[in-house]
Amino acid sequence: MAAYFLQAAGVASPARMDGVSLLPALTGTGKQQQGLVYIEYYENGRTPNYQEFEPTRTNKVRNQMQTIRSGNFVGVRYDIKGSDDDFEIYNVMKDPKQSSNLAAYMPGLQSELKARALQARIPDMSAPRPYDTAMIPALTRKPAKPNQLQYKLFKGNFPWVPSTYNLKPLKEGFATTIDNNIFLQHKDATVIQYKGFINVRKDGPYTFYLRCNGNAFLRIHDAAAIDADKGYQSGTELSRTMNLKAGLHPFTLTYKNQPVKANIEFSWSGNNFEKTAFKCND
Repeated sequence: MAAYFLQAAGVASPARMDGVSLLPALTGTGKQQQGLVYIEYYENGRTPNYQEFEPTRTNKVRNQMQTIRSGNFVGVRYDIKGSDDDFEIYNVMKDPKQSSNLAAYMPGLQSELKARALQARIPDMSAPRPYDTAMIPALTRKPAKPNQLQYKLFKGNFPWVPSTYNLKPLKEGFATTIDNNIFLQHKDATVIQYKGFINVRKDGPYTFYLRCNGNAFLRIHDAAAIDADKGYQSGTELSRTMNLKAGLHPFTLTYKNQPVKANIEFSWSGNNFEKTAFKCND
């Protein structure tokens, strides 16, 4: 709801916000942004034995649980032991009571849900899950320009690093690395967003480092990897380690400049190389 009220007030949502505004769908004006519904939770015991529930949905062992939506379909897992556990899959548009599990007939969607469930989350040490150390899958389809880093410049007085979905760019182009001089190409720009792909050559843990003199927010896949926005102290280096499978992993880095010369430092390291500045063709 927060994204809805912000858009209605003409204010860009924070980049760190996971929800999307439903204003375009409700008013028929503008393009509706597709959101991601992903939930993980823990509950002892079993599901209630209510008469209104479908028989297959009652008295199920709960423990670690997940749900994720893809189009008209919802995947649900109970009593999860690991990331390879299968989802129950339901077409909630045709089967709102979730009475017919379609998992046996949809192996492709099963694989997609397992991948997206790992790509959407960051482990929380205060709430450990059995899939925290699982390797995050790479893209299954090679993008058209995997070695190009796209950037867009935006103008505005934003109280936070903004989501740029509904913003019109002042300028856009391509680069091979994070270039602090791009702001000089347009004096009115206050925000820059980079989109590209991390080329992981070998399965393993990789650490990403971010430091800036403004504010920034980094997503890898759909996961909020580094928040250098809320409560961030300018010039502090933040980091995040992620277990990544070999292949291409999309990222979005959005930076809000301060009234000083832009300075963004984005680096990474792995088992086979020391900390180095990121380049999209690495």
